[in-house]
Amino acid sequence: MVDDEEFYELKTYDAGHEPPVYRAFFEPGFVHNDENAKKAINESLGSLGPKKNPYLCTAEEMIAQGFEGTPYRY
Repeated sequence: MVDDEEFYELKTYDAGHEPPVYRAFFEPGFVHNDENAKKAINESLGSLGPKKNPYLCTAEEMIAQGFEGTPYRY
């Protein structure tokens, strides 16, 4: 018999290795390819930032806290 913890572990799927799904993907007429996907994701991420949302960290704060990569870029 499988206990609750084992059942939860069996049913949990980690999608961290999957490419992100972006808003433009659902727009009629959007042509999906790697180049358009990266552009759409970067446009979406580029619209984020602490100047528009006080709950977000600055790029400098993110890097200081150990963020790997370029903040707000895919």
